[in-house]
Amino acid sequence: MQRMIVGFHPDEQNDWVAELACLHNQHVRHDPPWQDRPWVRSELGRRSRLGTPIDCPLCDRTEMPGGLVTVRTAGPFTADTLPSGLRRAHRVAAGTWGRLVVLEGSATITIATDPAVERTLRAGQAQAIPPEVPHAVATARSVRLVVEFLRPLEYPAVSAGETAVVLSNAEPSQPPPTRAHGASFNCCGS
Repeated sequence: MQRMIVGFHPDEQNDWVAELACLHNQHVRHDPPWQDRPWVRSELGRRSRLGTPIDCPLCDRTEMPGGLVTVRTAGPFTADTLPSGLRRAHRVAAGTWGRLVVLEGSATITIATDPAVERTLRAGQAQAIPPEVPHAVATARSVRLVVEFLRPLEYPAVSAGETAVVLSNAEPSQPPPTRAHGASFNCCGS
């Protein structure tokens, strides 16, 4: 899937890495004849590529970037309380990753990546959801689930009553924390 380049930084070997809007990083080397990117060698060339799309295979594989923290958890929801907006195609906002965590029962999520992901999750399983990618959730009659929203640590401070939790890319070993107070659910940008 195509993602916009929002910045650049050099790695430990001084190779250039593109920072993508999806929060992934991707090397952009000039290594003819395999990779013809002479623009990466100059600051002006790199600046000219800001805002241009580049393929992000990590988003297509729904691999969550490292260093994200949970900034909000919605739920828990049951089959009866799951908002209708989550049952139809919707998106997580730009700059935010989602994570569907099934606490009890099962749920199926479809994600419009390339190729599309359709995964049935059972209790204790989770699925990462890339920003701005259409997805929908279907539930079994007996289910309890939460939706976590994750951002980089350097994002603005967490709201009162919420706790930031640093996550690894591993499956959860216990149910995630929930909000200390009940706020209305507003998942996505569209």
